[in-house]
Amino acid sequence: AAKRARLLSETPDEGVMQLLGAATAQLGELEESRRIFQDLTTAFPENPANWVNLEVICTQLGDMDGVTDAFDGELIALAAQGASEAQIAARQIAISRTYRDRPQPVDTARRIIAMRTPEADIDSYEAAAAVLFNAGLIAEAHCAYEHVLSLSPERLSAQLGLGFILLIEGNDIQKGWELTQARYLTRASEYLMPPVHLTKDRSSTLHVYSEQGLGDVIMFARFLPMLKARADKLIFHVQPALAPLFTTNPHIDRLEAHPYAPTAVGATDDWLPLLATPMALGLNRQDYKFSKPYLSVPEERRRQWGEWV
Repeated sequence: AAKRARLLSETPDEGVMQLLGAATAQLGELEESRRIFQDLTTAFPENPANWVNLEVICTQLGDMDGVTDAFDGELIALAAQGASEAQIAARQIAISRTYRDRPQPVDTARRIIAMRTPEADIDSYEAAAAVLFNAGLIAEAHCAYEHVLSLSPERLSAQLGLGFILLIEGNDIQKGWELTQARYLTRASEYLMPPVHLTKDRSSTLHVYSEQGLGDVIMFARFLPMLKARADKLIFHVQPALAPLFTTNPHIDRLEAHPYAPTAVGATDDWLPLLATPMALGLNRQDYKFSKPYLSVPEERRRQWGEWV
């Protein structure tokens, strides 16, 4: 504190003070670091970097009011430096995605989408689309994602966003499933390549591997009878926690208690992720109606729960 006061009493050197603030933060002295960056925003309020550093320290301290004040100061500094409206709006959206408890800047997102100028880059457009989606404005988000993909058709994250929207809307379910396959390319290390490998109408051996959360696997297990109907042998790879639920499933020929793609398959084997089933089989809306239970609890588990309850 004494060193900080001495430095500030002299002609303040912004670079030195920034280094001092960063160094004290590295040493775990967050309160002291916050005071240094607060002093910097007072002495050099026109530098957005000082406000950003203050945002980071306040976040680490759990001071969300301080984060909000620093964020407002950053936007003022950006405007003072001549940043365009598009640049400022993009920064507002970036902050909203970092601090989820902040209100979604819907008006800002709409302004970015309306600009459609070189100033508002494609990252800003996609961030704006995500804001609209998170705010439940599905129709607007749909248009926004389509605009992003018109600028960059191969953008995987935008394909995924539009795919989810199409599934929610229910008007083009097959295209929605096709677009959501982009997730396999964004996490390629977890999957066999290509992630879906169906070479013929009927498979001699079909590996079906689980992905996502446990609840997703339980819901999509309803498609196992359809998959078994096109395979002589169905091998199901599932998370260990769910394995007991599938031990007596009549549609599974072999159960492997590990998720994600199998590491080795036969030369003529086929495979696909469980959640890709609707896309791979080209299912229509009427195919999602089921009249019979597709899972049953093993009798031993029923007995155990009966004793506990």
